[in-house]
Amino acid sequence: MTGQEIKSLAKKMAEAEIEAKATIESIQKKEKRRKTVKTISYVVGSVALFAVACVTLPSILSNVSGTLYKSSLKRANHDDDDWGPVIERKEASAEPEQLEKAELQEEDDANGD
Repeated sequence: MTGQEIKSLAKKMAEAEIEAKATIESIQKKEKRRKTVKTISYVVGSVALFAVACVTLPSILSNVSGTLYKSSLKRANHDDDDWGPVIERKEASAEPEQLEKAELQEEDDANGD
């Protein structure tokens, strides 16, 4: 190899090295942009999702809880409808002697005190 060939090869290697550095720098810049875009899109998406959840969840929860409450009332009270007060009529005894004895005992108890 002659000196000129060596110089031309060295020059080509230097140019290739400069191109490689430029390519690496451009790739790094693109990766940095992608990372920035991903981060920004993540933050914007999270804020949007939070806003939608704040608007929709209260109405959804009230509707669902109301429906569940109503359905539980229908099931729970289906068999337990006989819990009300019972009115019973007292029947007077048919034997007048027992009534007289009871009245006499009441009078004696009242007078004895």
